[in-house]
Amino acid sequence: MYSLTNEPNAIYPNYPICKICDRGAMTQKKVWRMSTPVVVIGFLLLIPSVLVMIFCAAAVLMSVAGIGAGAFSDSGNATAGSAFVGWFFFFVGIGAFISGIFGWLLVMKKSVLQCQQCGATITAS
Repeated sequence: MYSLTNEPNAIYPNYPICKICDRGAMTQKKVWRMSTPVVVIGFLLLIPSVLVMIFCAAAVLMSVAGIGAGAFSDSGNATAGSAFVGWFFFFVGIGAFISGIFGWLLVMKKSVLQCQQCGATITAS
């Protein structure tokens, strides 16, 4: 963006002036913390892990309901199998949660100050 006047920072008077070009204004923007391929990998980890966590929560709830109903039945095998399935999906859900946290860390954004004139960026604190 070019200013009609020769004053630095005429368009954005409340923003700091860029120290690189001495003309542009440093405006705050949100950018990805990582490069584009890493962000894609993060989304590939995050989306399936959320779906797996939902599936595992449903499976654990169904197995808990099966344990309650199986406690009154004559067969002890149904109760033991349902408990095994519940614990199995519980631990799979924990693994999906850890994978989701890792994926979330890869897709986070950070706040930076970027010059509107030359494109220089610095970390906004």
